[in-house]
Amino acid sequence: MPGDLSRWCQWRSAITIACICMAVCLNVSRAGAIVPNPVKASLVSSVDSITPGTPFTVGILFQIERGWHTYWQFAGDAGLPPKIKWQLPDGWTVKNLQWPIPRKFIESGPLTTYGYVDSVMLMVDLVPPAELVGGEQVDLGAHVSWLVCHSECITGEATIDLSLPTGSKVPKAASSPLLKQRFEHWRLLLPSSEDGSGIVASTHVKQDSNTAKSAQVTLSIQLPDRVKQRVLDWFPLPSPDMSVSEMVQHQDSAGTRITFQLKSYKVTISSGAELRSLLIYRDSAGRKRGVQLSTPISVS
Repeated sequence: MPGDLSRWCQWRSAITIACICMAVCLNVSRAGAIVPNPVKASLVSSVDSITPGTPFTVGILFQIERGWHTYWQFAGDAGLPPKIKWQLPDGWTVKNLQWPIPRKFIESGPLTTYGYVDSVMLMVDLVPPAELVGGEQVDLGAHVSWLVCHSECITGEATIDLSLPTGSKVPKAASSPLLKQRFEHWRLLLPSSEDGSGIVASTHVKQDSNTAKSAQVTLSIQLPDRVKQRVLDWFPLPSPDMSVSEMVQHQDSAGTRITFQLKSYKVTISSGAELRSLLIYRDSAGRKRGVQLSTPISVS
């Protein structure tokens, strides 16, 4: 492992271990009683009944007390994302967990982290087996653990479950207006692919030599309607090969430019590599949107 990556991993691991240790200590009061956790987790379904072999969506809903926050799939400089261990009958399939767009926090240190406040629903598609017997109740469950932080951090965990009937020819959508509203809300906050978004992103790399493993990069972003839409934030996605630091965002009539220091741990920075990131912007209707970018690195 290269020296820079080794040092980064040791630093990141030390912070994570410190968070866990602090959380464990804070979970117990001086008298030995458990401190009430500021997060409540529940399992909810987008349907009231299951059709054998037909996928449907469930959500792990976290309700977070004011002033506290949980973490995104990439927590940033510190913190830990929630972990989910499914407890399903034989023959069921779990598809990819979907994470809504996060927000950014500056914590003590200062450390930059990414996560959620108030509430968040992590959604996943479940696929029941085609040979599922109709006319029966199916019990679905998961064990969920998380780290939640304010001025201190606390670990939490819960076993959540729900029971749904089977047998309908078509999955019956949830009849609860509140559930429908929640699924619609969080689906709108799922990042989309850049394909068809009309967003144009390109890079310009400035480095001292052709063999450099670090360089200053400018990412230029143009939204399809610069008058009514604007960039709100940008999150580099984690990579075992590269890291991003010292980000500065500039915005003017020509679009948005984000400059940052890019460091490669394995090979020299050259044309052809791709930079993966999440762009948060506000659309022409004023709604917050997220789009996943995969931008080729162009070294001139």
